[in-house]
Parts: sequence; C-alpha cells; structure tokens
Amino acid sequence: PESPLVAGIQTSAVKAPSPDIPSHWKDDEAHSSGGSMVSDADKAAAIVVHENPALAAQLAQIRTGSPEEKQRAVFMLRVYAAEQPENQVAVARSGAIVPLIELLLDSSPALREAAARALWNLARNNKEINRENQKAIAQAGAVGPLVLLLGDEVPRVRVVAAAVLNDLATDNIENQVAVARAGAIAPLVKLLQDEEAPALVMAASLLKSLAANRGDDRDLQVALGGAVIPLVALLRADTLLAQEQAVSTLGVLAAYSPEIQVAIARAGAIVPLVERLRGDMMQGTAALALRNLAVDNPDNQVAIVQAGAIVPLVKLLEDGMPGVREEAARALWNLAVDNLDHQVAIVRSGAAIPLVALLKGDAQEHATLALLHLAGIDE
Repeated sequence: PESPLVAGIQTSAVKAPSPDIPSHWKDDEAHSSGGSMVSDADKAAAIVVHENPALAAQLAQIRTGSPEEKQRAVFMLRVYAAEQPENQVAVARSGAIVPLIELLLDSSPALREAAARALWNLARNNKEINRENQKAIAQAGAVGPLVLLLGDEVPRVRVVAAAVLNDLATDNIENQVAVARAGAIAPLVKLLQDEEAPALVMAASLLKSLAANRGDDRDLQVALGGAVIPLVALLRADTLLAQEQAVSTLGVLAAYSPEIQVAIARAGAIVPLVERLRGDMMQGTAALALRNLAVDNPDNQVAIVQAGAIVPLVKLLEDGMPGVREEAARALWNLAVDNLDHQVAIVRSGAAIPLVALLKGDAQEHATLALLHLAGIDE
C-alpha cells in the first residue's frame, strides 16, 4: 500500500510534458541542430519536477524551507526513494542529491542524519546497490562531508555516515579511492575502538571495501595497517555479527600486502581465528583469513599449525557448505606448501580421503592442488 506521506508523488504514470518545458528539451534532433545551452542534467531535473509536482514541492522545501519543513521534506523523499527503484531514479534526476549533500553539514544533528539516510536510500534498494546513483552521489561531492560525519558528535549520525560510505565504496574502485583519500580510515579505526555493535559492524564493513582495492598507495597501506589491532580486538567482541565482520575484514586485509599480513599475525589474530574453525559459525571466513595469512609466509604457516588449525580444517573438508569445503582445502594447500612436516601432519589427520572426495565436487581445483602438495609434487 502507498504511504500516505508520499501519496501525492507520482510513482509510475508518466504524464505528458508540461507546456512550459521547451519542446526541444524532449527532442534530441532539434537540440542537436542548435538549441538550448541547458545541461542534460538540468533538463532531466526540470522534466522530472514538472511531471511530479509533489516531488518539486519537497525539493523547494529542502532548499528554502524552515528546519522543520526541511526535516519533513527529506523524510518524505527518503521514504519515497525506498519504495521502488524507479523512485530512486526520479529523485536523483530531480536534482535532489546536491541539496541533500549540503544538509550533511547542517548545524542540526537531526537534519544531518536525515540527509544521510535519504542518500543511503538513493544508493541502495533493499539488498542491491543502485549503480547510477552510487556514481552520481559521489560525483556530486558527498564523500568529503560523509567522511566528516564519521566523527560527528551524535553516534547515530556516525553509523549512518559509515553505512552510506560503505554502499558508495562497494564494488566501485573510483569511490573506494576517493573515500580513502578523503581521510576515512582514521575515524573508522576510532569507531572500531570506541563504539558499540552497529558502528563496529559498519566501520569494519567499510574497511573491507577499501581494502579490496589492492594497489601501490603507500599512505593507504599505512592507514589500513592502523586498523589491524582494533580489528583483532574485535574478534573477542560481545556480538557475533561484529566478530564476523572482523574475521572477514582481517581476511581481506591479509591479502592486501605482506606487511599487513605480518602485522595481523603479530597482533595475535591466529589463535582466535583457529578457534572460529571449531565453532558453529564463521568457519568459512576464518578459513579464508588463515589461508591469506599463510600465503608465501612460512612463519605464519608454522604459527597457524601450532595453533591447531589442521584438524578442524580437515573436518571442514566434509562440511555441508561447498564454500566452506573450498576454503578449507585452500587453507590446507597453503599450509602444505614447501613444508614436509605440515604435509605429513595433514595426511595423518585424515585429509587424503575427503580431498579425494572433493575431486568430484565444486572444490575440485583446490582439492587437486592440496593433494599435489601432500604428494610433494609442485604445481
């Protein structure tokens, strides 16, 4: 059912263009023959607001209304954008993104949060990222103000800012670089140290998105390295969700650079990661993290085996989830590389039979490589 707050905003029916919209704005041929100097974005915004008077009214209140009117208008746009993807497109094309970004720096904490939540709804629809809006929001200048909000005096504002930045950075290298260069990592590390579960989860998730963009940026590597100690401490957090974010983020960080790989081990991550292999949750993400810690690092290989990883990893080869079996096989493969003692220990723990069984399953490639290492055969 349609929300009464947005009942006046058109959602699907497209009306005929308003008479006061220049006809050549709708006619590419006429425009190309020498027409208006108005930008395509301005044309699209004018068309959307003329076809949707209620949306135009909300935009006017956001720009010039009282604080209460702005709050109400932002809330209505936020609800409207969340209802369906077409609404996200309409709000973005109406020109709402820039005034929403301006409100991120408003003196009112309520307006800052409301604007951030509205941008969040524009960037995401349920579980999917709106790629066009993700790009448009960043290009309109949202990253800098959102990074500033990571240090806001109001905890709720900090959490929402981290959530929006996370969605802007997800699978978008350009935005990942922009967020990192805007100085996001230092306040994210502070959130890991100081905050409760919602902020911890959002901060860890955003760090994972930033670490996914592996490059040669030395400053970024140093900044990401500052997240290692609080993330390792988060492995002992009270909530399983926060622990899971820490495990998965450390796994990504371990693959970012050899220096961070070493730092994670020195911070004491290996023992709690091995403990996760024996639990009821996080086995796959823990196996991935240990696999990345073991890559080309003999010291970490030894530390992981000494922490007791082999037996639970072998048991996970028969797990019901294909992804968990695959990560266990890959971890064992990395532990067996160039280490005869580890190869013998893995065989004696009963790995050969389940690895052979995996040759017929989804983890065939990794099981084959693990068996080759156990047999002392190079790739």
